[in-house]
Amino acid sequence: MTNNYTDLEEALVGLLYRSESDYPLEFVYWAKPPEVILDCSFVREHLALDADLKTEEGDAQSLLESCCKIESWFEEEDRKQALGFQKLRDLLNQRFSKLRLFRIGEVEINLVLVGEDSAGHVAGFKTISVET
Repeated sequence: MTNNYTDLEEALVGLLYRSESDYPLEFVYWAKPPEVILDCSFVREHLALDADLKTEEGDAQSLLESCCKIESWFEEEDRKQALGFQKLRDLLNQRFSKLRLFRIGEVEINLVLVGEDSAGHVAGFKTISVET
């Protein structure tokens, strides 16, 4: 790995993506040659996911903002999660350009939010969203 992603890996620790089930966020990194396009096919291939799975792009900033929102009724753990997502959002926006969200699958959807760093490499996180 040519870049140091320790800060990103640390920001992911303990964060859960909340849907019908809560799943942890996992760090992802891929070296990407300049001529290769970051798209659904690239992500599916690097996660070894079936090419027949339904894929679509989502709005990375909307996903991050929804996770950062603090509601008045939140318990302490909910606030802690939202503050952790705020830190993660800020870090991703500082370190990466072209943040993209890929949704792959149905019901148990692989969410992959990644961006490209200054060297053109891809990093971010993956998780699962359960949507029935």
